[in-house]
Amino acid sequence: LTDFDLLMASLERDDVANGSNYDTLLLVSEIMGPASVTRNQFSPPLPTPELGFVSVERRRTMRDGRVKLKLVLLGRKVDRCGICLAQFKEADKGAVSSSCGHAFHEVCLRKWLVRSRTCP
Repeated sequence: LTDFDLLMASLERDDVANGSNYDTLLLVSEIMGPASVTRNQFSPPLPTPELGFVSVERRRTMRDGRVKLKLVLLGRKVDRCGICLAQFKEADKGAVSSSCGHAFHEVCLRKWLVRSRTCP
């Protein structure tokens, strides 16, 4: 018989409704630690992003010689990755989040989705 068994037995025989077992419950929570939900069991599956390559829609040379590019990813105009904030370049592998429609580098979005399920 362990201390934990004794605590659980005292919870079973005490009147749970009157709140007199608060200290016992506190001790049980210290022994067991914080509750955690496993991702596989209760979370919906990760959203699958649409993948593609960044392409040039329009190229314009300015009077001072600079070249301006209008870039697109899967038909959407893009400028910067919403996670790393780096500008997209032609032929970058990109991803558009299926949940929000924002554009990211594929690698950035995959790393983000491991940590969080919300839009960056």
